[in-house]
Amino acid sequence: TFTINLLLFFTATISRTGTLTPNQRAKVQESHGKGPSRKISVGAQFRHSLSVLMEKMYAAEPHFIRCIKPNIQKEPNVLETETVLNQLRYNGLMETLRIRRDGFAWRPSFHDFVGRFGIILLMSNVEPNRESCLRILDKVPLTDWYCGKSRLFFKYWHQDQMAQCVLKLNKASIVFQKCYKSIICRRKYRDMLQELKEQKRLQDLQEQRAREEEEHRAREEEEQRAREEEEQRALKRLQEEINHRISTPPVPAPRKRPSNIRPCSMPQPPVPRPRSRILELSPFDNPKVSVGGTSCTSIEGDERETKKMQRRKTLVWFKETQASKVLSDGTFPLWLHGMISRRDTENLLSDKEPGDFLIRISQTRAGYILSYKSLLRILFLSPRDWMVDRGRPSSEW
Repeated sequence: TFTINLLLFFTATISRTGTLTPNQRAKVQESHGKGPSRKISVGAQFRHSLSVLMEKMYAAEPHFIRCIKPNIQKEPNVLETETVLNQLRYNGLMETLRIRRDGFAWRPSFHDFVGRFGIILLMSNVEPNRESCLRILDKVPLTDWYCGKSRLFFKYWHQDQMAQCVLKLNKASIVFQKCYKSIICRRKYRDMLQELKEQKRLQDLQEQRAREEEEHRAREEEEQRAREEEEQRALKRLQEEINHRISTPPVPAPRKRPSNIRPCSMPQPPVPRPRSRILELSPFDNPKVSVGGTSCTSIEGDERETKKMQRRKTLVWFKETQASKVLSDGTFPLWLHGMISRRDTENLLSDKEPGDFLIRISQTRAGYILSYKSLLRILFLSPRDWMVDRGRPSSEW
């Protein structure tokens, strides 16, 4: 056989299709030493054409398609059912389909089967091999199937059962996705709701703070308005008082000392005059109280009249020359206490802090007396003593 093939390799010629063909006899047979005797026959030509056609078919690996005519008239969009069934029956396709259905109609390869139904294993990256296919088939209730070397053999209804299993898994996956997405959405909703509540709380807090500030501002404006109205009324009253007192300027009334008159039953020795309210006032401190007997002595008439006259002159001097200078908005300042005695001055300054002072009108002459409380005692200075010598030590004051 090898010798024949080798001989064919060296003696054959390349045909029009590119294959090796043995040498054919010449169309015209030549006789030995003579001219052409006869031509090739029709059968030889047919045989030659058939061999060329077979060479083309073997080189192209053809496959055949059976065409079914929808109607005899060859019109478009017209389907005659009886005509189509007759063609299928005459071609033997019905018997072929029945035989194929009764046998193993579905024959997928391992790769196709794993790619389509690998989800049944609930795994990722399933290898497309025989073991994976067997594990998949163990998960489904199928019978009467066979496993070959490169593919599987199933009945025609097995494909529908496998599709139902995949459909169940798809529905289950949809349920899982629904639950997972619902959980995620609930979490996002709770976060958004919490954020909205926080924003609402901050907004309410800002609104409440704005309302409080507005109310506080309104109260301040109301208080300011009330103070302004009160000041206006006070100014109006002061203006009326000033207008009323312009004709007769007022004179501060002296603070009266309470009289301490007690009958003396028996004569007592004189006691020194007290300088503050710490010491109890004695009857001898008041010149109106008598020392002995049931009758009280008084100041002699001339001296008494002289003091009264001096006081009247001092008051007239104050009204005419000092009242207009001392008055401030129709009122006297707090440090001016009018015509009071020395004892009243000591009583007023006894409970004050060092450095406090007051000014009173003198009872004996036209002028003022400054009473100043120092650390040790109370100083009484007349206008001629107000000019303090700078070289004099402060301890003497």
